Amino acid sequence: MLDFNLYKPSDLEIWISARYKEHGILIPSDLTIKAVSQAFGVEVKYYSGPCFAQWEENSYSFIFLKEDLCYEELRKEFFHELCHPLRHVGIQDSMPSTFQDLQEAQAAQFQMVAAMPYFMLEKFEPTKYLHHYLTIISEAFQLPYSFVKQRIEYILRKISNEREERNLRSRSTFKPIIYTYSDATNNILNQLNRQIAESRGRYRVED
Repeated sequence: MLDFNLYKPSDLEIWISARYKEHGILIPSDLTIKAVSQAFGVEVKYYSGPCFAQWEENSYSFIFLKEDLCYEELRKEFFHELCHPLRHVGIQDSMPSTFQDLQEAQAAQFQMVAAMPYFMLEKFEPTKYLHHYLTIISEAFQLPYSFVKQRIEYILRKISNEREERNLRSRSTFKPIIYTYSDATNNILNQLNRQIAESRGRYRVED
């Protein structure tokens, strides 16, 4: 089902994974909010309002999390808000709505790959049933089942695309055609070659 030999991580995934490894975040249980926020230099605060991020480039970065969320949803929201101070500039409220939508789409992509990095996922053996596999991943990473399903479907699409591209490349590779002639045909071809060589020799003498 999941052949990570065919999975090509994005530059963003590689960057996130390198930062995790640099700070000793190697398995799902290491992916705590505290450990990840420290690895990226972001301070987390809990309060009663909605989740959001506040930051100033080269200065401070805060993530505010709604304290009464269930733990799985809290972690999911944390990884979403983490994208903004790391990848974005400016204050969203003062931006055009189309630009806000773009940043939110980027945050959703960041959220998936940061919450479940590929180098951790590839250590999990696929199971016979997809539902069982997704449940195992959900429990290991402490994230909502639906969110995990979205991440695995994303990986499966990338694997499928890579497999198709490899198949196309293998079919399009030029292979020279080698012709095999009978002995009689080879004799005729040799005679023709000799006649052509002799003719060229005569022309050079006459010239």
